[in-house]
Amino acid sequence: LSIPRDTKVILPGHKDPEKINAAYAYGGAVMAKQTVANLLRVPIHYYALANWRGFIDVVNLIGGVDIYVDKDMYYEDPYADLVIDIKHGYQHMDGETAGKYVRFRKDELGDIGRVQRQQKFLKAAAEQMFSVQNVGKISSLLATLDKYVETDLNTLTMLKAANSFKLFGDDKLRSCMLYGKFDDSLGVSYWNAEQADVNKSLDGLGIPYLKDEEDTATEAEEEPKEHLQPKDRDELEKEAKIAEKESNN
Repeated sequence: LSIPRDTKVILPGHKDPEKINAAYAYGGAVMAKQTVANLLRVPIHYYALANWRGFIDVVNLIGGVDIYVDKDMYYEDPYADLVIDIKHGYQHMDGETAGKYVRFRKDELGDIGRVQRQQKFLKAAAEQMFSVQNVGKISSLLATLDKYVETDLNTLTMLKAANSFKLFGDDKLRSCMLYGKFDDSLGVSYWNAEQADVNKSLDGLGIPYLKDEEDTATEAEEEPKEHLQPKDRDELEKEAKIAEKESNN
């Protein structure tokens, strides 16, 4: 689940709305984990903080990534010494090009389009990472990750996660961006995800989350009677007759 960086949240210990990317700036990984957990009502057990250089090196180490580029991408920022010029069509991207691809956001969807491209790239990269030709590079990959990635995952847990990914395979992976809409009613441009949007995102991915009484009541109201077991229907009809009789008395 990708969460746009402009998602509106209340940070732990704060009263006014902030963009979710401020969580790391204010309180590092600890506040980022707590903020995401509060937003989703899902416990966040671990985090991984990737250094930008590490992303580029890992892509180069696995031999690059093949991906289809939907349209021409061009952006120039002389102050940052940055030029992005990637053509439409199938591309084999090395680390530097891949870095530009996942950073680009100068189109009509802005940061939302960037999130979508990042998800697309990460799935392609994961498939490449676990390909047969990269099996012998596992030790080098782990060394690179250890150098550029800060995490509270221990080695055994990381290996279990990687092995689970291989077992499930790319065809069974599901991903989405947090549902919501643009909102500038407070004078600042936010990505506003209401509770219903959050629930829809998690339900679509099959991620369990803590439900409040309102969610449970809504589900009960929406469940049609034909989905009930015969015994339940009989009991409902019996209760209705009793209620009607008491009302008449």
